[in-house]
Amino acid sequence: MATTATINENVRNYWTAMAMATAVMPVVAEEVALEEEEDLLAETLAERWGEMGDSYWEAKAAEWDNHKFGLCDDCEHGLDDESDFVVHARMNGESVLLCNECSAAGK
Repeated sequence: MATTATINENVRNYWTAMAMATAVMPVVAEEVALEEEEDLLAETLAERWGEMGDSYWEAKAAEWDNHKFGLCDDCEHGLDDESDFVVHARMNGESVLLCNECSAAGK
């Protein structure tokens, strides 16, 4: 026959094991989800950048060079005068040039 102390110890061990199991499972699930998300992002970027090829980027560079301040980061409108654009800070800390229309639209 089990004593009260033995039963209490078994209950304590059970709940400790349950707490540890549930604490570890979300972390493992989050790591797997993060890895899958990173893989998907890498595939998407590879598709997006890889399919364009060098000729696309050479044409963009030539178009960029045709304008004094380059192109709007969102709509690729040519920026020829300082009054044509606003320096905008992105959420990631990057500063970009946006034309007045894109800046007013809050892009």
